[in-house]
Amino acid sequence: MRALDSLFLPRSVALVGASPDKRNFRGRLVSVLLRHRTDAPIYFVTPSHKMIESVECHISVREIPEPVDLAILAIPAAAVSAVLEECGRSGVNAVLIVSSGFADENTEEGNARQEDVKSICRKYGMILLGPNSEGFLTTGLPLAASFSAAVANGEYHGEKFTAGNKGIALVSQSGGLGFGIYNRARLQGLKFAYVVAAGNQALLEIHDIVEYALHDPDTGVIVVVLEGLIGASRFLAVLEKAAEFRKPVIVCKIGRSEAGVTAVTTHTGTLAGNYQAYQAVFRQYGVQEAHDIAQVIDTAGCFCHLADRLPVGRRVGVLTPSGGAGIMLADKCEEQGLEVNPLDSLTRGRLAEVLPPYASLANPVDITAQGVIEVGYAVPLKIMLACPELDTVVVVCATYNAEYIAADMERLHSIRDSSDKPVIFCAYTAANPGALKLLVEAGFPFMTDMRNCAIALSDMVNYQRYLKRMQALETPVSTVNPVAVDLHQFGERRVLCEYEVKSLLARLRLSQSAGELARTAEEAMRYFEKHDSPAAMKIQSPDIPHKTDTGGVLLNLDTPQALSDGFFRLMEMAALDKPDADIHGVLLEPMSKPGLEMMIGIYRDKDFGLMLCAGAGGVFVEVLEDIAVTPLPVSRERAGCLLQELKLWKLLTGFRGNEPADVAALVDLIVGLSGFAEANKDSIAELDLNPVIVHPEGQGLTIADALIVRNP
Repeated sequence: MRALDSLFLPRSVALVGASPDKRNFRGRLVSVLLRHRTDAPIYFVTPSHKMIESVECHISVREIPEPVDLAILAIPAAAVSAVLEECGRSGVNAVLIVSSGFADENTEEGNARQEDVKSICRKYGMILLGPNSEGFLTTGLPLAASFSAAVANGEYHGEKFTAGNKGIALVSQSGGLGFGIYNRARLQGLKFAYVVAAGNQALLEIHDIVEYALHDPDTGVIVVVLEGLIGASRFLAVLEKAAEFRKPVIVCKIGRSEAGVTAVTTHTGTLAGNYQAYQAVFRQYGVQEAHDIAQVIDTAGCFCHLADRLPVGRRVGVLTPSGGAGIMLADKCEEQGLEVNPLDSLTRGRLAEVLPPYASLANPVDITAQGVIEVGYAVPLKIMLACPELDTVVVVCATYNAEYIAADMERLHSIRDSSDKPVIFCAYTAANPGALKLLVEAGFPFMTDMRNCAIALSDMVNYQRYLKRMQALETPVSTVNPVAVDLHQFGERRVLCEYEVKSLLARLRLSQSAGELARTAEEAMRYFEKHDSPAAMKIQSPDIPHKTDTGGVLLNLDTPQALSDGFFRLMEMAALDKPDADIHGVLLEPMSKPGLEMMIGIYRDKDFGLMLCAGAGGVFVEVLEDIAVTPLPVSRERAGCLLQELKLWKLLTGFRGNEPADVAALVDLIVGLSGFAEANKDSIAELDLNPVIVHPEGQGLTIADALIVRNP
């Protein structure tokens, strides 16, 4: 028996707080449990009634004549702890608490109640969903343990699943939104294995439920409506496991506008908001993101219907009776990076044999309204699927009525059974319910939104590529052996100066030079005894992290006197700007060769821990806001992909005759920095290399400035 079976597949159910009054959620639970009744016995617990809906009521859980697998608590929050104790002593295995008034109140009393609930459930080893949960559905049982109007007022039926026809497991932190998606998706013919409202996640968290769905034979696709994570690292481990099961995960992240990262010292954290970290994690783990309800449903529907025939490439064929509708779909496809290319001559010739002479044989293929009447969709569709230059075909159709779809059904069924390429139907008219039912039953996704159609198709291509990448997974290896460093060697300061960071990076062979620290004007003048070249001079103080902003940088100092004057000038500037600053001296380095200015950084995200980001550097770091983020560790492959996400990528590879930059050296730095940060993840809060000047190909790079903020 799987760990959560007592919750989702219980052998017996008790509703504590049952009521005959359907105007409240306790009465609605009674109605739902009886209306969609499982074979498992259901018991009602209430001291107020002897009988509800012909079901005998019990005064307490301990009076129930057989062991209870699942107890549903729909009672005032103040009474929950006492009933939980009774459940624990009676051998109840799992508890669903629909009551609110716990941590959801955000009060000291509510938080204390939730801690008490957790403690009791842990003491007796009881599984806990909630509190403040809208409940769940298990359609294969079937069991409806929810007071949601989507279930109470809707047509809910138990589903039958087969190996080729699996359902969706929907897990939502927002119960109302989750059941709302279920309600709308059912109208589009989608099947659900589970719908679960996670509630406050006092014990059972999102990742626990997703992992259960991964092992469930009836689940083919997992949808998560996510506000934020409690156990981010465990969630990532489950996402990694999803690839092994080949079960796509679609996430709708709500609350994207939250500025979750507020780093005050480096540029890195302020540029990379919390939502960017989520996006980076989604890309890394093959998660497909949907931004609204319609997109969730359309993407999930595509993955459900086409799980056994994901597109192998981005080449799309468009078949339509409306030239304008076909062109519109082609535009949407190209916006998503898909390719709508002309068909080969052999395919055009075969189409010409069956279509009216006025049909357009380009791509999109416009068979015209008369072509639908004379030939239907199936015949030209079969020809297009045989084209070796197409990976997918989208039928952009009219569904004013179901007549022409119905006439084609036998041939469409044959195509679905014989072709290994995906086919999607997308209506440019209102969706006729009869046509929708026929196509969905035949195993074809049916949509009415062209943009969502293109997005879902692109998502499937990306997911297929992710699976292939996972099969040939490259182990992230640093260019240096990751070395844990005792940052206490620099004292107890939170901020390490540039000269300290560069000496550390030089020891780890991530930087060629650490520069020279001068504490007096005489030491600064002696620089020319070793270096007969212009120097850069920078003030060094943990209290002045942004030297350029305060005039703490002097460039092209080319004589001993200039170095001496520069030293006193920087000291005077520091005294005026930060009279109490801890001044360590000035850092002297040769002027860097020209190159493209980049920024490479590490910051600590509130959910996912250390993240690495790369982007435009120098003075452009906050102007262009061109930044890409990825979780650690970073392999060479991932580092290359990260750089390609930037608008600056064209400049790195040589734009309009310019020399390409030393991308290999930049990748080495990113991978090495990732290894260093992983080895010292408990010590580092932020690390900022800005700018990193990337020289032409083969000439390496120069780290022009560096900063580390220690984890307090």
